[in-house]
Amino acid sequence: MQNNNKRKMLSIGAVFYVLITLMPLCGALLQHHGKLNISFGIRQAFLLGNSIKLAFLVVMLDLLLGFFCALFIFSLGKRQIWQKYYLVAMMPIPYYIYALSWMYIIRALSLIWPDLVRFSIKGIGACVFVETLAFLPVTALFILVGIENINEDILRIAGVYGSDNRAVFRIIMPSAWPYGLSAAGLIAIMSMTEFSVPSMFQYNTYALDIFSVYSRTGSALTAYIQCVPLLFILIIPMIWVFKGLRNFSIKRTCRPSYRLRLSGPVKGLCMAAFLISMIQILFPLIVFVFTAGGYRQIVESWIMIADELENSFVTAFVSGLICLALAMIMAAFLRRNIKKTPYIIIYAMVVPGAIQAMGLLKMNNWLGLVFMERTILLTAVGCALRAAPFAIIILLIAKLRTDYKPIEMANIYAVDPIDALKIKIRTFMPSYMVCFGTAFFLTFAEESIPLILMAPGKETITVKIYNYLHYGASEYVSAFSVLVIIFVFGIEGAVVLLSRAIRGIKQK
Repeated sequence: MQNNNKRKMLSIGAVFYVLITLMPLCGALLQHHGKLNISFGIRQAFLLGNSIKLAFLVVMLDLLLGFFCALFIFSLGKRQIWQKYYLVAMMPIPYYIYALSWMYIIRALSLIWPDLVRFSIKGIGACVFVETLAFLPVTALFILVGIENINEDILRIAGVYGSDNRAVFRIIMPSAWPYGLSAAGLIAIMSMTEFSVPSMFQYNTYALDIFSVYSRTGSALTAYIQCVPLLFILIIPMIWVFKGLRNFSIKRTCRPSYRLRLSGPVKGLCMAAFLISMIQILFPLIVFVFTAGGYRQIVESWIMIADELENSFVTAFVSGLICLALAMIMAAFLRRNIKKTPYIIIYAMVVPGAIQAMGLLKMNNWLGLVFMERTILLTAVGCALRAAPFAIIILLIAKLRTDYKPIEMANIYAVDPIDALKIKIRTFMPSYMVCFGTAFFLTFAEESIPLILMAPGKETITVKIYNYLHYGASEYVSAFSVLVIIFVFGIEGAVVLLSRAIRGIKQK
């Protein structure tokens, strides 16, 4: 009886989530007036091809670099802890940090080669550079999980009868391929639905064209309908993602202790890939420190963006709480229906965030919820709808990899239901923190949704940098970027210290 009630509650929660994700589309339908001006011709097909080309190049480079980077970390054996945390620390760095570093280095090199600016400051090359660096940590971590799931005895036997270099291509690469395919699916989705980087480098993509359709017509419904071709294209990457969930549900056979003895070109490629992953954050910091204008300008910039950082932090915090609540409901529901209904979160992932924000704004206007427009709530809800699918996937993977027997035993034999709840919370607390952190940092780095939904006087740091970069005063952009990186690393450091403090209290 209790299980039936739980299933009903989870089903109601899943229906609630679906209704929330469809709310922006309903708002676009309710607020639309007049005829629809829809067109999909040669130009739109060309732009869709540009999006596919950009995503393909980014996915290929990330898979190549991510595999060898993960292989290098795995080859370190038990000494790989700080390298893992290093990849995790790089994941929240916003897109525009890499975009600005590309622009600055090209300008510096143009002093030697003046024609370099004309060919490199804009176009697909700059977009590939930025998105490859932005998505590289995700790819490396996905593949590293796949490598760590390989049975250690197989690697030992392969090392006895041949070299570890041969084992890389005959055993490790095929075993890690499903995990890399999942990462490729996520990267393709994020690349093809992101328009802030292409707009910065004047590279026309389909997502950017959809945004221009809304700007030109003012019709969110038209923009939604223009998303249909993109949705059909992105069904393939979504299949890759959800097929990979079955692989992530496999529990690691043992703690990795075997060290690969790589040599020759393979070792060189691994070291080069990891070096690139390190340079991707050290490089922007070095560039920005030299172009920030000195200590005084950094202090002055901090005073200028203190309010915006506060707005971004509060918005991201509220968005993280909303995402965590949605992820807890949907992950529990999908764990019971993993073979039938994981695709119900497809819609929220493949529709560009800016389009969802437009529809959400229309719905809010139709409902007359003025208080949401005057606070950060509307922006937080819009960002939460965008980040929720990623948080759901993370928590779902954690639930699939968890042994539920202790939780079930606690539910049966616990005298106090609160004790059973404590066991469940302790089991999933790390996953809850990762879900919250993912939503928090995705919201913190989001540019398009706050640009549409932000309330007057509630400007976020991403919008401030966007405005300063596009409309003048670019001398402050470097200092802003340095402060953003320091702020992000400061939050991560605080979380690590808090986790250690809680662990120390539990041990006592």
